[in-house]
Amino acid sequence: MIGELSHIALAQLLFLSVIFGFCAGAIYDIFRIRRIALKIPIIEHFEDFFFMIFCSVVYALLFYALNNGRVRGFAFAGGAVGFYTYRKTLGRLVMSLSEKIINFVRYILRKIILPPIKFVIGMIKRVLKWIFAVISMIFGKIYLKFARAKMKKYLKEFAESASYGFMKK
Repeated sequence: MIGELSHIALAQLLFLSVIFGFCAGAIYDIFRIRRIALKIPIIEHFEDFFFMIFCSVVYALLFYALNNGRVRGFAFAGGAVGFYTYRKTLGRLVMSLSEKIINFVRYILRKIILPPIKFVIGMIKRVLKWIFAVISMIFGKIYLKFARAKMKKYLKEFAESASYGFMKK
């Protein structure tokens, strides 16, 4: 028949979809590791969206290249079996190791790297606060000097205008 595929081509499609499912599990673990390290919900949605697009494109290419564009349910089942196999075997090891590494890096950051940084930031804040206080004091004195001079000028003018007013009467 025209358009029929051999059993070898169908077996090849099944095998490649299982392999792709296994690889998709590994790719998704990269996203999971990033989610454990940095929790940014909006990025998670984009990652999931692009992961689904990636899987759709790969399956479309598989069906086009190996099955004349016909969609076969067993290929999706093979991908699911490959994904599940990865998650239950190698995926557990990868996630366990990556969680330990992430926790170790967090511990190093909290205990060794962040305390000196916090100390330096605290010192910078104190120095800046002192500089601001000195500048405020200087400008306050300058302002007070000019305010007093201005007030003397206004009082002198008021006294002069008042004396002219009293003399006319």
